[in-house]
Amino acid sequence: MEPQVESGSSIVRPMFKKSKRKWLYAGAAVVIVLGVGIPVTMHRLKGGSTISGPMIYTVGYGDIVQSVSASGTIQPAATADLNFADSTSTVTQINVKIGQTVKKGQVLAVEDDSTTRAALLAAQAGVAQAQAGLASAQANLTKTMQGATSSQILADKQAIQKAQLSLQSAQQSYQTQLAASKDTSSQQQKVLSAQTQLQTDEQAASNTSSVSAAQLQLSNDQQTLANDQQTLKNLQAQYGTVTEAQVQQAWQQYQYENSLSQKWLQGQQVGQNPYGAADTLDQTTYTTLSTEYSALQKAEQAVTTDQQAIQRDQQSLTSAQTSLAQAKQRVVVDQQNLKLVEQQVNDTSSTQQALATAQTQIQQDQLALQSAQDQLATDEQPPDAATVASAQASVSSAEANVQSAQDKLVTAQIAESQTKLIAPINGVVSQVNGQVGQTPSSGSKTGTTSSPFIEVVDTNPNDLQVQVQISESQIGEVQTGDPVSMTVAALPGKTYSGTITQIYPTPTTTSNVTQYTAVATVQDTTGQLKDGMTASVSIQTATASHVVTVPAIALQQEGSIEGVYVLDASGGTSGSGAQTGGPSGQGAGSKSSGGKSGQGGSGRGNGTSGGSAGRGNGSASGNVSGGFGGGGFRNGQTGGFSGRFTGGSLTNGLPKDVHFQPVQVGLFGTSEVQVTSGLQAGQKILVQLPAAAAASAAQSSARQFGGPGAGAARRLGGGGGKG
Repeated sequence: MEPQVESGSSIVRPMFKKSKRKWLYAGAAVVIVLGVGIPVTMHRLKGGSTISGPMIYTVGYGDIVQSVSASGTIQPAATADLNFADSTSTVTQINVKIGQTVKKGQVLAVEDDSTTRAALLAAQAGVAQAQAGLASAQANLTKTMQGATSSQILADKQAIQKAQLSLQSAQQSYQTQLAASKDTSSQQQKVLSAQTQLQTDEQAASNTSSVSAAQLQLSNDQQTLANDQQTLKNLQAQYGTVTEAQVQQAWQQYQYENSLSQKWLQGQQVGQNPYGAADTLDQTTYTTLSTEYSALQKAEQAVTTDQQAIQRDQQSLTSAQTSLAQAKQRVVVDQQNLKLVEQQVNDTSSTQQALATAQTQIQQDQLALQSAQDQLATDEQPPDAATVASAQASVSSAEANVQSAQDKLVTAQIAESQTKLIAPINGVVSQVNGQVGQTPSSGSKTGTTSSPFIEVVDTNPNDLQVQVQISESQIGEVQTGDPVSMTVAALPGKTYSGTITQIYPTPTTTSNVTQYTAVATVQDTTGQLKDGMTASVSIQTATASHVVTVPAIALQQEGSIEGVYVLDASGGTSGSGAQTGGPSGQGAGSKSSGGKSGQGGSGRGNGTSGGSAGRGNGSASGNVSGGFGGGGFRNGQTGGFSGRFTGGSLTNGLPKDVHFQPVQVGLFGTSEVQVTSGLQAGQKILVQLPAAAAASAAQSSARQFGGPGAGAARRLGGGGGKG
């Protein structure tokens, strides 16, 4: 891209730094060459010349703005192409038309979801079944890890107590038989005692109030458990599985959206809060999940409490039944003892046989007690490692089944959600390629080109952007964040601002011209910009404020050194009208700050000694090595100067109080150049050579380029060919 001069105080930086200066030097050459045409034909001065006011410029401070010009097309920042994931199902709804404005989240089209809905229900059932299997495996692992339950331990202890009672009864019977065998005189008294004991024990055995009360309490608690289990089942059917992690995630999402909404409100923004709807939705979602989770937890806690109460009731009932059974057993023992005593009274011969029977009963009861004690010891032992490992493996397998089922559920949920096309942005519908009753694929292709089912274009005027092409020689000057100004032919007199937001790293090459694409935002508060408008873009690449500046035409070059002609402090002027720069002082730059100094040196063209590259009619003689090249063409574009005048000093004809001062240059504006070193504010320089010096320069040009006319044409880039 060739440099283009713009209005204001900026000039586009060319492909190479020297090329930029050549354009500025070309302006200087216009003044010097054309300005001396008439004096050289009138007279030649043999001595020093008088310097008039208009030839002098007082160096001062100014502002420099450097920019790159390009063109591009206005376009929306976002375009959403929407397609159904399943191209074989039938479209059941199309809720929009081309040109219709839609909001983000709006349902645009729907296709038949009977298949995906069935798959979703099956996946949900699969998750429930897998979770039930996991719960069973976890319960089995808990049981294995904990060993026998408290109820089993209690039953074992009650069995020991029962065996101890039986043993005590047998021992008592044995002692009775032993005493009877020794003292037959007391048998009658024993009969009375046995009868009394039997009556006491019969009363205890007939008292079932404790058992009845325990049974009633157990029945009531079982009914409560059934009710609470049904409540839990109903809640689970209504809410499904709600975990603490889901509630926490909903809370965090609500907090996030709420913080965005509050920040927007605190920023005193105008218009509808863009986060309000999401904030309300997330709050509702969190409140619903929290309520459902609390209800499920409460129901589960009630079931657990009921189960514990039932366990206690069963223990109480077992204890009451054991006491009653023991009482009944004592009645049996008492009856047997009474009969025995009565028999002993009637037949003392059976005393020895009863004594032997009592001994046998003691032995049996001792064995029963030992068996009960061994069972309790076994149940109190911790589980073995193999059993625990097996139970843990079952839990791991059940967890894997749950994860697999949940993955299938997520897949099914995604498939179900993809049966609806939902607007991802606010915008306008630009394409609808399909009809209700057809499959999405039947209307999505035109020839070999695939089109979206629905396309939504972002029409927010604040979301517009422009893509511009920048040459490889200038792309290094452009950075993201650079300010941009632009105009469009359709809206004359209006200038829009923006910012470079993106620079593509990969270039494009067309006809051997390499360019890079940059993207800039467009701030259109009027809403007049339209998609597709062509924009002329100026990218501000560097600025320098309050820096030393000089007119571009004041720059000269002696040999390989770039500089200006400075009027010594003792020098004077004739007449008035000297030009003056900005006020003196210290300046500061932005981005470049004048820090990029130019490089002094002589340019080299393709001309040979004694001639000039390019076309011309004059013959050349002199000592110019590769003088100014012609305008020529570079890659089909107008060329600039490719060389500098290096034929000796231009001080011939200048007063003694004028000297050549080398300078370093920085940024280039439209007509001024930043000087980074070599000059100070307040110094006076020549912007136009005196007549004698101009005549000397013109004669030198005539010798070097074949006459003033041809020479001037060549120095201004008026010839042809490449320099």
